[in-house]
Amino acid sequence: MDSLIHSDLILLAARQIELRILGGPSNAGNLFEETLNLKENILAKFSLPACATYLNMLEFEDFPTEFELSIKINELHDLASKYYLKKTKTDIQLLQDAQVLGLDAMDVLPELNISTHIYTRFVYDKVLLKNRDSLKNVLRELNYVNEPEILDALGRLAFCECEEAALASAFLDNFRIKYIQPFIYSLSTVISEDDYWA
Repeated sequence: MDSLIHSDLILLAARQIELRILGGPSNAGNLFEETLNLKENILAKFSLPACATYLNMLEFEDFPTEFELSIKINELHDLASKYYLKKTKTDIQLLQDAQVLGLDAMDVLPELNISTHIYTRFVYDKVLLKNRDSLKNVLRELNYVNEPEILDALGRLAFCECEEAALASAFLDNFRIKYIQPFIYSLSTVISEDDYWA
């Protein structure tokens, strides 16, 4: 496995250097997506979630030496061992810790195998962290919407023009999205989602 990881890390470093030369994500969106996918695949091989902490450790400024690559692979093995020992917490316990400690969604949602999306971040930031519903209900909602078709429709509802947003809304009527009304309020520039909860 280490030889495959070695190859993946070399490819990742090369793509990151190329991305910087091209001027970053805004100038090379597809290349940026490729580097993100490479990072996620490397982490998956160690059964590590694609959270910010682990993603950030896979950044290369320069092309790594063989010694640096072996250190990085050892670090990944070490992190995977520590993560496995830490992973005895239930999903509810992870959400409870997140709520108490005010942890960032990008560090917690991947641990729960929940997509980081505008709606799941809304539920995390505006419902969980503001203690507006039970942990059980929040977890149930996050798992319920964690389907590509539902998340896509919620994204279209948030970012698309009227006609496409209307189609997304009609599609979402087939599901019981628990926090859709405050989510819609949050998209409005006139009314805040806080007014919904008041």
